[in-house]
Amino acid sequence: MLGIIFEKAQNKIQDPAKLRQLIVELIGKEHWLSMSADVKGDAYEGLLERNAQDVKGGAGQYFTPRSLIQAIVDCVQPAPGELIVDPACGTGGFLLAVWEPFPFVLAAGVTLAACATVIALVPEPPNSEREYERLRTFLAAPWRVVRRERNVRRFLVANTAWEATFAGMRTFVVLYIVDGLDQSLAVSSAVLGAVAVGYVAAAALSGLFSDRFGLGNVILGASWVYGLGLLVAVFAQQWHWWYYGLIVPVAMAGGTVMTLSWGLLYTIMPAGDRGTITGLATTTKGLGLVIGPLGAGAAIDIFSPFLESTDGYAALWPAVAVPVLAVIPLVTLLAEAEGKRRVRRKGSHPAA
Repeated sequence: MLGIIFEKAQNKIQDPAKLRQLIVELIGKEHWLSMSADVKGDAYEGLLERNAQDVKGGAGQYFTPRSLIQAIVDCVQPAPGELIVDPACGTGGFLLAVWEPFPFVLAAGVTLAACATVIALVPEPPNSEREYERLRTFLAAPWRVVRRERNVRRFLVANTAWEATFAGMRTFVVLYIVDGLDQSLAVSSAVLGAVAVGYVAAAALSGLFSDRFGLGNVILGASWVYGLGLLVAVFAQQWHWWYYGLIVPVAMAGGTVMTLSWGLLYTIMPAGDRGTITGLATTTKGLGLVIGPLGAGAAIDIFSPFLESTDGYAALWPAVAVPVLAVIPLVTLLAEAEGKRRVRRKGSHPAA
């Protein structure tokens, strides 16, 4: 098959050493699978333009340079509400330059239309007034639990902070390493591997410590290591190999908090409302997934003029450390509540 494809190919590089350097040392060392589609598209357009230079007419008949597209769009200055027509749009370069978010908005619209179609076409029997009243009562149950249970409220706030921290780091840590510290994707992969080692160790050891010292106390100690470890990272202006030795214990602390948190919730929650409280806790996870990246991204943009050495990405660490440290007083109260429940359980089941 390869022989058929390259049967009439003409190689302009006659020196084998140069050809090997081009293929093995330059092209082969690039991480093509991890590159964004824009990079690959730019490379393809560049090759297309270079190949068309051998043709007398050039590449203009089927390829318009991006710089020319942007210049024309800047001159026309289309405004919202105006009608834009491009009869020979090809791949839609002009249309995408007019409004870059269009593909994402289009995908969201298609998803919304698909969901709406299912809702419209799937018949459901009408609900009676009694069923609506039952639904109202069901929806009001979580708020009744939140108002009644102080420890549940404390946990929901703490869990939102923990999830926001995790989501913020997950979104920007690779950008911090690659763009902020000018390291390769191999280094970022190694860092993620060190984090994974810390999480696995936390999953294996945190249960043993919690059985001896209590879930709340272990989470409390891990929160100090977790929050302060993240906060110290703001001072890292360049990469050093010995950072791996610091990453693993901080990851262990973070993994301990995330692993034991749900166990603490089940310990302090009243037995009659476990389903409702579990649903509320899952909701806080969703809140954290939204709040964390937004807060971290805003901090990076705001402090980028003051943290030029890392292009502002060092602001990620205070943004994700503050939530963990801020809820430590709540964790302290939860640890005390868990300790009291444990003492009561021992009193109700005295040793024989």
